[in-house]
Amino acid sequence: MRKSNTQSIRDILRDYVSDMGIERKLKEVDIVHAWENILGKAIASYTGRIFYL
Repeated sequence: MRKSNTQSIRDILRDYVSDMGIERKLKEVDIVHAWENILGKAIASYTGRIFYL
């Protein structure tokens, strides 16, 4: 049985990220980490800085 004042960790983290204003930076980190997997090593090796505008 769940108490009425409990929250899921997902909701808590979502609220924290929103309150801290770091959604944009987290998206950028996701893009940078996924870049090589999406484009492959050969193409990714020609890439300089990666950032999210």
